[in-house]
Amino acid sequence: MSSRRSRRPARSTGRQGWRWPHVLVGVILLLGLVAYSNLTLHRRDAAAGETDRLLGQLDLLLHEESSLLWRTLADRSGAVQVARELGVLRTRERSILAARGLAGPTRSRLNDKVDRYHGVLDTELGMLAVNRTVDALALEQRATDPSFRELSRDLAAEAAAASARGQRAKQVADLTLALALLLTAVIIGLLFRRSERAHRAVVRAGDELLEHERRALRQVERSQDVIKYQAQHDALTKLPNRTLFGERVAHAVARGKPAVLFVDLDDFKRVNDSLGHAAGDALLVTLAERLRACLRPEDTAARLGGDEFAVLLEMADADGAALVAQRIITHLAEPFDLGGTTVLVRASIGIALTSTGRHDADLLRDADVAMYVAKTAGKGRFSFFEPSMHERVRGRLQVESELRSALESDQLTVLYQPIVALADGTVVAAEALVRWRHSSRGLLGPGEFLSVAEETGLILPLGRLVLRHACQQARALSAAAGRPIRVSVNVAAQQLADDSLVADVAAALDGARLDPGQLVLEFVESAVMQDSESVARSVDALHQLGVGLALDDFGTGFSSLSHLQRFPITQLKIDRSFVSRVGIGEFAMVEVIMQIARTLRLELVAEGVESAEQVGRLRALGCELAQGYYFARPLEAEALVDQLRAVIGAVAGVPRSR
Repeated sequence: MSSRRSRRPARSTGRQGWRWPHVLVGVILLLGLVAYSNLTLHRRDAAAGETDRLLGQLDLLLHEESSLLWRTLADRSGAVQVARELGVLRTRERSILAARGLAGPTRSRLNDKVDRYHGVLDTELGMLAVNRTVDALALEQRATDPSFRELSRDLAAEAAAASARGQRAKQVADLTLALALLLTAVIIGLLFRRSERAHRAVVRAGDELLEHERRALRQVERSQDVIKYQAQHDALTKLPNRTLFGERVAHAVARGKPAVLFVDLDDFKRVNDSLGHAAGDALLVTLAERLRACLRPEDTAARLGGDEFAVLLEMADADGAALVAQRIITHLAEPFDLGGTTVLVRASIGIALTSTGRHDADLLRDADVAMYVAKTAGKGRFSFFEPSMHERVRGRLQVESELRSALESDQLTVLYQPIVALADGTVVAAEALVRWRHSSRGLLGPGEFLSVAEETGLILPLGRLVLRHACQQARALSAAAGRPIRVSVNVAAQQLADDSLVADVAAALDGARLDPGQLVLEFVESAVMQDSESVARSVDALHQLGVGLALDDFGTGFSSLSHLQRFPITQLKIDRSFVSRVGIGEFAMVEVIMQIARTLRLELVAEGVESAEQVGRLRALGCELAQGYYFARPLEAEALVDQLRAVIGAVAGVPRSR
């Protein structure tokens, strides 16, 4: 049923499409038919008039014929002439009776009556010709005159009937024409009315179309405004983006001498890793509001991407820019409440001032360079751009580029520093230390490139390289010593927060076929201070894997005990700053750390041992393991293997090769 109903409107629409053209064709055909009928009726009228005329002529001829008969009575000698004239009259009468104007039945009837009348006249004429006048008069009264009057009446009646028929035909023709014209006028009026309605509908449709077009244009304009706004603003914070900020900087430089501040959040990744990206987005939105609150109405705050923001100060000198930068640092240092969780963040700011000969594009770049210098100087501070900073940045970029090439061309190597037992001086473990064999600068220590690797993310492939190398060398060292030798590998904060660390460690152990207990991963307190879920998962997974976990530089942080309780640490390493004080009689901190290790049943290693006195004091305090230049400098793997094969096991107190 639904399909039938759906088709009915289509049929109705189709009939609406062809009805009036067909009506117009019908009207034209009707008018043609009426015109033909009118013409036919008028022809009938004309025929009736012609019949009336012919009958009139016939009546005149009959009268004339009757009068000729009486002329014969008056002039006996004119009978022959009368006969001739009668012949002429009768010929004309026959031609009238044979005319097309007379209908067939009328012609036949009149012919009979005229013939009878002629017969009577001929009889009467014959009587007159032989002087039978009395008989002729009697025949006139008895037959001729009645026959003539009857014939005249018939002719008059036929003429009247023909005239009536013609009049009726004319009236019918006029009435038909009038009705046809009236009907045509009505139909034409309806057509005009329909045309007018159609015209009004077209006008309305045109008006509606124009209104739709105006609405569409307004919508397009609004859409263009929205698109332009979206193209020039950050979707999250609603601040101007890098494109719009660059345009405003260019305009500000053309008008005067503005200042540009490059604002970067310190350790923002920690918030995303620990609380999730939703909390990180909420932090950025709140931070953007605080940033706007620190500025004047004519100034501009923008988000460049990630946790990077920029500020344009219209007509600002060094003092004004420094005041705004410090205000921003102070406001951003206030706690952020993210759904019940309090978060503290800091910001590093670089400031670039307008000077002669510098373009607007230079301001943001220079502010970025100054921010980088402020971040490397300790974070949570601001720094003004100086031309010399470019050299420092270019130097770090050069180090980054060369370090990438070094990773690809195997220029990085791993040295090993032995960890000895203070009781007998035997080597029980070794710490893997990465070095860079630079093609032009020689052997470079970690201080030359490790910070760059951490900042650029190259620490991840570098860490994998050290892991693989250390696990492979652990087997060689164990084989040379005839007993298991453990290897310690430093893990940076970025590695510990990376989800692939556990898989990298497992792959390195499997590749070297090394027992997990022979691998110790060292990380500093700041690496676990993030308290993020990813760090906790990584540490727990590494513990489940069976590798040792060492807390390096213990005692230099401020939350060591909480981390010792939370994470499955197996070893503590006393920082060299505390070990160095043992030699001058200050060993209280070492005693505290040793007591913590005994309480928690953790293995203890003293770092940075450089004298026999330090060895003696540490042994007296009960420290079991130590490493430092007193025992050996970092060695090539082959050199350490050779020492182990030579069974170098001198007692503690005897200096080792340096």
